[in-house]
Amino acid sequence: MAIQCYLKLVPINPILNFNEVENFKWISKQVPRSIKTKFKIIIVFHPECEYCQIEAREIKLNHDKFPNVEFWWISYAEKFEILYFKNRYFSPETEGMSFGYIPIEKLTDVFGSSIIPHIYVYNEEQILIREFKGSLKVESLIQLLK
Repeated sequence: MAIQCYLKLVPINPILNFNEVENFKWISKQVPRSIKTKFKIIIVFHPECEYCQIEAREIKLNHDKFPNVEFWWISYAEKFEILYFKNRYFSPETEGMSFGYIPIEKLTDVFGSSIIPHIYVYNEEQILIREFKGSLKVESLIQLLK
């Protein structure tokens, strides 16, 4: 069963320095680098969400179609659940995958109203160019990035 989380509406902030968010932690070994990428994709997810699991599998299978893309997987789930998800769907060699924990009470401060999964696509100027709420076919994401 897919998990959906409906939160109060708060304006979406542009990409910010997550280190300034109280109790936010990068929990993967691969913390985002300060290199310039063409796109940054933030996925607000939950490890038990079936749609999130499908999207992770599809992104891994199509990883070569995401050159110069950095993925930030952000969740309010327990840290061990996030790491289990990361290790289940991505090998340590998979480039551009970073995982972070954010307390649920901070989620709305940063992302506003969210449905799980919720995907934000930013260009190299860190401007939000597209937002996807709910399930997404990875082909749609690949087409957007062309």
